[in-house]
Amino acid sequence: VEKEDKIFIKLGDDSLLTLTTADVANPVSYVQGYQVATNYAISYNISKEEVEKISKSGIAVTRLKLAEQEMTIESSKREIRKTAEGASCMLVD
Repeated sequence: VEKEDKIFIKLGDDSLLTLTTADVANPVSYVQGYQVATNYAISYNISKEEVEKISKSGIAVTRLKLAEQEMTIESSKREIRKTAEGASCMLVD
């Protein structure tokens, strides 16, 4: 994942957010049992206002590109609620 790559987020209220990666995120691969797993630790620039939007309606769909593969991840109703709750926790002073 390159610096300034985009992630597209559709919120539970159907509004859209676009976030930009803060830095390069290289893949880290490791063997787990009989499989090879790969993780990325990706950091995004996000404003307080964007976190507030997420706290109100949660994240419904996320679209991003990893390596050459486009990924779309749809959240369950429970996951949407959990992302809203998590964002709310970040806003507590």
